[in-house]
Amino acid sequence: MLGATLLAITTLACVTLIRRRRIALLVMVCVMAAALCGVEIWRRQISPIWRAGGQIVVFSAEGTMQVDTWQYLTACLPSPVSVDLIDTSWPVFVDIDQARTLDASLRYDAKSSTLTLKCTLNPNEKIAICSRRVTSIATPPPSTRPVAGVLKSPMAALAQRSYVDARTTIIGENDIQWTDDQTIRWPSVILWRNVNR
Repeated sequence: MLGATLLAITTLACVTLIRRRRIALLVMVCVMAAALCGVEIWRRQISPIWRAGGQIVVFSAEGTMQVDTWQYLTACLPSPVSVDLIDTSWPVFVDIDQARTLDASLRYDAKSSTLTLKCTLNPNEKIAICSRRVTSIATPPPSTRPVAGVLKSPMAALAQRSYVDARTTIIGENDIQWTDDQTIRWPSVILWRNVNR
């Protein structure tokens, strides 16, 4: 945008202030070249890896809260990916063929006690990473009734497919949704697990 604004101002200045056409054309070409260089520098600073994710929060009648944080990575260009996995994190693949296609491997650094996932993402390929923490809760959610209607969060399909069972129902979602530094945060999906069912 700044390049386009600079080009427009320079063009207007050349037309109104500079009488010689050759000089005006030369100034316009120089400004256009500078603007293109600026756009290219900006483009190279943008990471080709895009991230999106959200949380699935499971409240239990036993007095615990399980928070699964899901992060999805994809790329707009063929890109190597390196992700440090903390103690409660693990990569999730559709099947063994996806792991082979991504050339995925786990590397352990004994000095720093760090486990790292390395793979190569091509355009339209995705990888998921899940991390889990479980804590005790002082009070249960205000309502444990199953939610009525359709949820907006993309995490709802994952929750329905992998978390909902005879004891566990979806009771809502939060409204947090933001984008920052090529990371999209989806609203969390909240579930209730009844021990007595």
